[in-house]
Amino acid sequence: GQVLAKPNSIVAAKKFDADVYVLTPEEEGRQTPFFTNYSPQFYFRTIETKGTITLPDNIEMVSPGDSVSFTTTLTTTIAMEIGTEFVIREGGRIIARGTVTKVY
Repeated sequence: GQVLAKPNSIVAAKKFDADVYVLTPEEEGRQTPFFTNYSPQFYFRTIETKGTITLPDNIEMVSPGDSVSFTTTLTTTIAMEIGTEFVIREGGRIIARGTVTKVY
C-alpha cells in the first residue's frame, strides 16, 4: 500500500508497543485467554498483517475484558506512528482494539 504524508512525519516499522483492550465474549470477542507468542491478524487502516505478541514479564496471560500493554512484531513493515489505532482479528472477527504507544 501507499501512504501520503509529509516527509519524515511517519515511519515504516515492524515492531511497536501498544495499549490494547481485549473484547469479552459478550462483545463478540474471544472466550479464552492468550499468552506470549500468540500470532493473530492486525488490521491497520487498510492493511491486514500477521503479528506476534510479546507480553511483559509480569503478565502471564491476557483474558477477555483485560486492558494490557504489550510489544508486537509484525511480519510486514507498515507505516505507523504513535497514536495509530488498529484492531486484532481472529477467525474474521475483531477480538481486540489497540493504539500504538511506541514505534521501534
